[in-house]
Amino acid sequence: MTPKEFLQLLRRNWLLLLAVPLATAASIFFFSRKEIKEYASDTTIYTGIASGYNIDKNGSGNDYANGKAYANLLSLINARETKREVALRLLARHLMLPSYDSAVLSPETYSKFQLLIRAPLRQQLTGSSVEETVSKLDTYLKTDNKNVVYKILNSEIPTYSFAALSKIAAYQVGNSDLIKIEYVSDDAAVCQQTLVDLTQVFIRRHRSLQEGRNGSVIG
Repeated sequence: MTPKEFLQLLRRNWLLLLAVPLATAASIFFFSRKEIKEYASDTTIYTGIASGYNIDKNGSGNDYANGKAYANLLSLINARETKREVALRLLARHLMLPSYDSAVLSPETYSKFQLLIRAPLRQQLTGSSVEETVSKLDTYLKTDNKNVVYKILNSEIPTYSFAALSKIAAYQVGNSDLIKIEYVSDDAAVCQQTLVDLTQVFIRRHRSLQEGRNGSVIG
């Protein structure tokens, strides 16, 4: 085909050539407009296990001991108590918001949150700090298994529930000293904050367990 014939072909079919990509783009937009967006984030924690640095020695530990140590850390990350505290911390941060804040949660999450807990109860559960609010939520949660906080944690709500936090994935990176934690959420800000809270809760709980164990050994 000569260049002249090619140009003539384009002139005859320009409408079709333009319509096909436009129709494809419109179809993609139409059928995907209601799909829930997902955001993924991850964090990495250095453990020092593979290098063998601990209270007893500064050297390489055996594979069995290392494997057991990593299993204990991963169990602590995935523990229900860890996830419960993370969920309460997320609830506490959102309870303390005086108004919508894009750095904390999306407009959709904020609107849904306003419907979860009635205003009078929100005032009752909100403290002067995150720690105080978490304490109030925890106390209220333990009153019975019919209160709204208990129902939220044991629902399918994709922010504060155990079901949502079950998407947390933690694993050792190869044979390194690193543990990687990944999370997927429908809210980018919540996804990031969940990992921040999870890391802080995990490190604090692990330190507390280590201090208790070392104290027992010394005693």
